[in-house]
Amino acid sequence: MNVNLSVIIINYNTWHFLKPCIESIYTNFKDIRYEIIVVDNASVDGSTEKIKQFFPEIILIKNEQNLGFARANNIAIERSKGNYVFLLNADTLILNSEIKKALEYFDCNPETGMVGPQQQNDRGPIAAFSMNKTFKEHKKQMLLDALYLNRLNIKKRVELETIQQVGYINGAAMLIRKDVFDKIGLFDERFFFMGEEVDFAFRCHQAGFQVVYFPFLKILHYGASGKGLTLWGLMQYHYSNFKLFEKYSSSKAVVSFYFTIWLITRSIYSFISVVLLKNAKANLYRLKIYFKALVWYFSFGKIKFAVQYR
Repeated sequence: MNVNLSVIIINYNTWHFLKPCIESIYTNFKDIRYEIIVVDNASVDGSTEKIKQFFPEIILIKNEQNLGFARANNIAIERSKGNYVFLLNADTLILNSEIKKALEYFDCNPETGMVGPQQQNDRGPIAAFSMNKTFKEHKKQMLLDALYLNRLNIKKRVELETIQQVGYINGAAMLIRKDVFDKIGLFDERFFFMGEEVDFAFRCHQAGFQVVYFPFLKILHYGASGKGLTLWGLMQYHYSNFKLFEKYSSSKAVVSFYFTIWLITRSIYSFISVVLLKNAKANLYRLKIYFKALVWYFSFGKIKFAVQYR
């Protein structure tokens, strides 16, 4: 059977998310020819055995160690047979059957290289994309974010129900034309977790491809709830930004400034929220994470804390 779409999911001890994610694919992808490839990054929660038990038809790739997000996806992309690949986080659910419309959009718009669906959390749709198409624009936004000045942005409300060209999309769900990889290469494996989708989108733009937000295809992303902040996740976020600066700019001093100010401003905000009893429990937890990150950073990594994988 010819395959038009290859759905690729990276798993690392997330069977509790993976099973409903796969079931949501079966429920909503009935009118297309597709394959599902799961890459397991050396899980220890029995994921691989359960995948074989519940979904024996799925292509399962077992890594001997956790190779990270970019490398694991690259392995699956090289093995995939579809004309399009749908890179999907395990902690997502497909909410409707509009995947066919998304593929038809590609067919009608050959200049489009990557499409991002509408992502939702437990409160509704979220802006899981950025308008930054270059690293220069991204760097400016990062500094505004570090200073919390992004909250003072009074531009018009982000439109979440309209197809539009964007800079990059959140890596939890990326639908990519397969021949884009032939022209610009696979994901940059210097990014272990986070950052690879930003870099890939910049390369898409440089090669003349469009990155498009497609709101009619909808997914639920549990990780977008904001409740999953961990020290590990925070470190990976900033580590990926260091890698972006290394790749596109030599100014490590700027990203160091960003990292420090970002943590300080958020620590102050969380502290004030705790004092004012504004969601005090959650903000106290965040304050502890930010404090540990600052200690880790200013000790140049010599003082370490036990971390929980996000």
